[in-house]
Amino acid sequence: MACVDDMVREARVCCHEGRCRQAERLYSQALATLTPPQDTQNALIAQLYNERGVCRYKQVYFDDAVEDYSQALKLDPSLAAAYYNRATIYYRLFAAYPKGSHEREDWVLKAMRDFQEALRYDPNNTEFKEGWQSCRNEMETDDDDVKALSLDGVPLAKLVKLLYLLDNGDKETGTTELYKQENTAAAQKAKETFQQILISREYGYREIAHLLQCRAKELLKHEIITLSEGSVAATYSVMKKDEDLLILAEGCHYLGIEYHPSFNDKIEKVQKKMELQDNEKEGNFFIYAENLLMNRICDCLTADYVYKLFYLFMNAYDCKLELQVNSDLIKQDTFEYEGVKEALFFFIIRVMEDQNLLNRIYTDRLREFFKEMLKEAGKDETLSMVIRTLKNYPEECQPAGLCIVFCVTEGREGADSEIAKIQSVFEDLFKFTVMIERNPDCSTFERYKKELVKTKYRFYDSLVIWFVSHGDETNLILAGKENYNREKFIDDFSMFSNFSKKPKIFFMATCRGSKPIRTDMSGVGTSSDYLNTSQDGLTGNRVNVPVAMRVPENVLDISTIYYQMDRLVAYATLPSNISFRLKDEGSVFVDTVCFLLEENQGENITEVLEGVSRLIHQIVFKSEENKFDGESKQACFFESTFQKTFLVPKV
Repeated sequence: MACVDDMVREARVCCHEGRCRQAERLYSQALATLTPPQDTQNALIAQLYNERGVCRYKQVYFDDAVEDYSQALKLDPSLAAAYYNRATIYYRLFAAYPKGSHEREDWVLKAMRDFQEALRYDPNNTEFKEGWQSCRNEMETDDDDVKALSLDGVPLAKLVKLLYLLDNGDKETGTTELYKQENTAAAQKAKETFQQILISREYGYREIAHLLQCRAKELLKHEIITLSEGSVAATYSVMKKDEDLLILAEGCHYLGIEYHPSFNDKIEKVQKKMELQDNEKEGNFFIYAENLLMNRICDCLTADYVYKLFYLFMNAYDCKLELQVNSDLIKQDTFEYEGVKEALFFFIIRVMEDQNLLNRIYTDRLREFFKEMLKEAGKDETLSMVIRTLKNYPEECQPAGLCIVFCVTEGREGADSEIAKIQSVFEDLFKFTVMIERNPDCSTFERYKKELVKTKYRFYDSLVIWFVSHGDETNLILAGKENYNREKFIDDFSMFSNFSKKPKIFFMATCRGSKPIRTDMSGVGTSSDYLNTSQDGLTGNRVNVPVAMRVPENVLDISTIYYQMDRLVAYATLPSNISFRLKDEGSVFVDTVCFLLEENQGENITEVLEGVSRLIHQIVFKSEENKFDGESKQACFFESTFQKTFLVPKV
């Protein structure tokens, strides 16, 4: 140890006299002698890394110096001098970039954070205060250029909400790998900003306002590239910044925050570029539904509940996550300050998403925390409401869903009535975007496969598809009696990545064979939607496997989801059987489904479909076309791989 002390003393003299290369060599020798470090030596080794970093800084080896300061802080997170030294390098780096640039924004935020940390551990240090003030002055100079957002006087809670609404914490969000990386980086930066508010509300307010202005300025400078409408290239020309522009605008509308008038022209260009319909330009269509849901939950929770949630979260995952914010930094009395509750809640959500513990489908772990809180509270309507809400698919945006109706009207009396009923419920009542395709053929399906890959459809919360026509055991009968395999149709429209982790509902209003379900009772005269006869039979088997064990977390994965999940297929009839329609009113199945959906707004759709099955099976039909003797019944059913509850939209 005496040898190490001698090396360190000599290194300090060399560094003081400007012989930095020799000093660096001596520090390296001393560190090598002390390797591997013991816990009792951490503070000493951290100090040596910090001092070697100073030598490297003087030689303008900035990357090496930053590496030394960071290593020092890993060993001793309270070493204020290392924070200050690293902040000094970040300060020099950001000053080298032009104002308004993305790089300058990154470095200035890093410098500000390290100056804040240095002051937290040594609040009376004059040099640290001067460094922080210099950094702040530079930020204020940047902000003086253009006020892209009117944030003066906006409460901290609103700033936190806006920053949260701008990003999607799911790492799988995006059409390309670059998009996914940029999305993840933005959510990560927002999480770090929430963390800074928890460490220091004063510094955090300044940082979040600056970050929001920088993001908005970057979008204000963004050039909108437009290509010929309807071209293949135009479909793929929508950029992430185009989306971000609309998300920012709608987030500001949602929270009542004003943005620079220059945005309006850009917004119109993006809306035209994305071929938005009028209802897609209104409301909060481009805000992620899962974000709106969490925002609503946060508003319902008291500061005390968020505080308890944090402690439950830390107790469960602290050892795994190694968070820089620990339970000692969060004091219950800090929640008297406006905006702290929101910062902590959204910090928790972003951390859970970052660690693959939460997404729009898998909210079980978060729900368990609230259930534990409810168990302690005994009875609480707010917690009960949150627990119920987390069981459902999020439906927060308008228009919430896309409804496509493929209906063969040729040779089918009552078809127009079927279309009118579907439109009345889904377009007029539920405010879905409804697309009607009369007499579809195979080319119609191909056109829709190209259409549904467009960016805007990623912001719909659900997909509903009706197919109304004739059918047989295996096929859908299209216009001109063209056949299309039923299972292929359902699969084709289940595979769009835009609707991954979202409910996909198929209403198949066709016959599936030629057999009636016979009864001896008198009945109502009807027509059949059966045309061509082919082989009878059921496809596939169902096996119910009870699971009585708790699955270890290390074998769980919530990122990859099979395309057939979150799908419900409601059939008008059992395999091999006929479905019925009235000549003037059309399909009995369509009529009953539409009636019960309207009557049961806000209810679980699977319970509604049970009611459809129960009601239809009470009806007795007879054929006026002599396709079978006597009377018959219809037995409809549904198959579901839903992972959450889909509630019928409630107006």
